[in-house]
Amino acid sequence: MTYSFVRSAGKIKLALPIGGGTGTSGGNCGLPAPLPYPKHIASGDQVITMANAGTDREAAVSVACSNGEYHVFSKTVAGSGEQELVSILDGQGIGVTLQGRTITHWFAVAGANDAELTSPVYLLDGSGVPIGSVGFSAGAGDCAATFHPTRCQVALNSRLVFRTDA
Repeated sequence: MTYSFVRSAGKIKLALPIGGGTGTSGGNCGLPAPLPYPKHIASGDQVITMANAGTDREAAVSVACSNGEYHVFSKTVAGSGEQELVSILDGQGIGVTLQGRTITHWFAVAGANDAELTSPVYLLDGSGVPIGSVGFSAGAGDCAATFHPTRCQVALNSRLVFRTDA
């Protein structure tokens, strides 16, 4: 599984921590985990998850912002080199989607890329300089993917990237 979220009126209301796989603990160590900005679930809200095949190379980053907004970015890897994660709602990069916001919490899930990863996920500024990074939780790992604190300002030209070698 690469991500899970609560959708409300076409927007992401909550990004949810997820179990990491089928290890000795069933991938659930660390769950249940607290949300940075809890919200009430209302009638009509939907829980959406991306369950992937064991060979699917989709990676994802879930973020929470200081204004209480959540978002999820993903990328299905098709080759080597730099990979840019984009919004699961509209395919835009993080700069367009979250311009002017501050990311306060995030986590990343690697999908079936564990052997090919050559970097964590970097939040880059407009000059390509990393201003934040988050390590991946293995897609088939033993522990859950839960939110970790950070403090990163997103600008229009910010990009969310990672690298693979295959």
